[in-house]
Amino acid sequence: MRGHLHIKELGGNDWELTRLTPAHRSFLPYERSLFNALFITSNPIPVKTALAFMGRIGEEFRLPLCPMGEGNKEKLKKALKDYGLI
Repeated sequence: MRGHLHIKELGGNDWELTRLTPAHRSFLPYERSLFNALFITSNPIPVKTALAFMGRIGEEFRLPLCPMGEGNKEKLKKALKDYGLI
């Protein structure tokens, strides 16, 4: 089973991988928490809620979507704050 591509398959080389890896690793804790928060419930509910927190859209949902629960909203808000998005 293949989980991910190697940078060479995308036209890059090992030098690019070693150069980018430290910068990428510095964001991993945030990426994981943000990624997890954005998939904490059925999409696109967390994405729309995140955009509402950022002031990009109103927090409105058409059926069959419904607002996130308060506990999940707090987790999403924390992840967005950790990443500096709100």
